[in-house]
Amino acid sequence: MSGNMRLAVFLITMTASAASAVPPVQLDSLGGDCAPIAAAPQGTAITAAWGRSDSGATTLIARQGPAAWLSPITISSSALSWYYAMCSSPVGLYMVISNPTPNGWHLCFTKSTDGGVAWSSPVAMPLGVGNELLPKITYLDGAICLVWVNQNGTNYECAFTKSTDDGVNWSAPIRLSGFGAYVENVGITSIAPGTVCVVWTELTGGANKVCFRKSTNVAGTWNTALRVSMLDNVDDTNPVIAAASGGKLVVAYQEFTGTVWEVMAQTSADGGAAWGPPVILSPVDQKDSRLPAIAADPMNKIGISWTDDSTSPSVIGWRASTDGGNSWQDTKLISAGYGSATFPQMLPATMGGWELFWVEQALSTWHPFYARVGADPAEVSPFEIY
Repeated sequence: MSGNMRLAVFLITMTASAASAVPPVQLDSLGGDCAPIAAAPQGTAITAAWGRSDSGATTLIARQGPAAWLSPITISSSALSWYYAMCSSPVGLYMVISNPTPNGWHLCFTKSTDGGVAWSSPVAMPLGVGNELLPKITYLDGAICLVWVNQNGTNYECAFTKSTDDGVNWSAPIRLSGFGAYVENVGITSIAPGTVCVVWTELTGGANKVCFRKSTNVAGTWNTALRVSMLDNVDDTNPVIAAASGGKLVVAYQEFTGTVWEVMAQTSADGGAAWGPPVILSPVDQKDSRLPAIAADPMNKIGISWTDDSTSPSVIGWRASTDGGNSWQDTKLISAGYGSATFPQMLPATMGGWELFWVEQALSTWHPFYARVGADPAEVSPFEIY
């Protein structure tokens, strides 16, 4: 992408009467296709990571912000690295990467103790057999908690492990999903004190359903799996979960309505024992909405974003709730105006609003973008981050 084209990057906020031109910040002059973004906050800083196709190999990159993004650094160089997740603790940042090996896809672990400036060399995690895909990670009361889709033969299961010594050792993996279930996607969040919650989609009654389990003793024991989405013969996938205040939980997922995919949200006011009816968050316009992401802040605010095909090319849609998911503000759509936008990632902003990341097609390749949205209708600032 040329420098002149970079200066022409602009933000489109579809709910505004006109687009607002804002010059981007160029932080990486190298090109190549981009994999989905992982991000985590620590204090007032953000660390983001993504894959970059460069000279035929995929390189995982991380940098820090938001006040001033640092130059990108290489964490791992491995062909086709694509799946990864990140979380933070009071003492560090943790990332899990799914890397290809001669024996399939296996998870590796890396960490940073200086806010994302430097990272340890990724270390393979001895978790057993099968392909280890789509990891999700959270931190709770001294434990790093990890879930992933584990493919073993024809079985796709929701697997869990944890580390209580900063990622040096990991517990023996346990299966949270039903035996022989076909699991597509997983999500995880934590609630103090000691409670970790996991969601996944599992083939039930001829269609994929969102299932839920939780542990109230830092993943020592688990309750019986519960079904969240209840409509039979209706497919649900890509579930994500976040915790609001007072033990309230919000799950978002995409559901096939018979003609298109819509992004749905369900809330639980009692820590997951019972779930309210689904609410459609995406525009009901006979266009697909998919790949939801979710974030929560300590003030009972929930943000949900997704890939929205209501326009061509696709954009990122997002909505926020200020009461823990009881009601939702109007939908807003955003992109950088280059091409199709997808793979959103969302974090609460320290100054209010939300940190929003996505991947967008610019010319013939895909690039990650960042914007802070929602703090003020007039304050929407996009930055190209690669």
